[in-house]
Amino acid sequence: MTTSLWKTLFLNSKSSYACAPEVAKNTITEEMLGLGAELKDGYWYYGDEPVELIFLIRSDDERQSFGDYIASQLESIGFVVEKQYVSGTVEAAQIWEYGDPAEGRWHLYRGSEGAKGTATLVQASELYTMYNPGGQTGRLSNYYDPDPELLDAAIRLHEGSFESLEEREAVFARGLKLALEDSVRIWLTTK
Repeated sequence: MTTSLWKTLFLNSKSSYACAPEVAKNTITEEMLGLGAELKDGYWYYGDEPVELIFLIRSDDERQSFGDYIASQLESIGFVVEKQYVSGTVEAAQIWEYGDPAEGRWHLYRGSEGAKGTATLVQASELYTMYNPGGQTGRLSNYYDPDPELLDAAIRLHEGSFESLEEREAVFARGLKLALEDSVRIWLTTK
């Protein structure tokens, strides 16, 4: 992919997905109220129970401080966050990837892609493995229900089904936009 296309994709994404705490707070408030939750004394309640998020945070490197930061942001808008620190890929994957999501053992997981999170955001096969139902070996991906257009882009990129580099770039750009909208994964960077 050409450098100019990458720059265009990410510059456009930055304007659409830049950190905007007030926008997030307003959106979450609107959605929580729509679900029947109430904000009492600074905390969200559904019925008589506080809304609690279980957050798996890797504790073996810089992901812990980043996870703690995300948890504090969620707490600042009224969620109770139970931070569960896990060490290493195997321990974490047994819960978030291979465990049954229907058991409700976690709601968020702070992972990373590549060695210390340095991999490029989305390579051709990443849309397929990250957003495709059954695209990964664990149970989690079986619950995915992506937009059909995102799934088509993921499959085309995975199989290399295009006539030209320009067509591939267009499919990639559309797939990336749809992946960000799908939000089963939210891509963040610390740099």
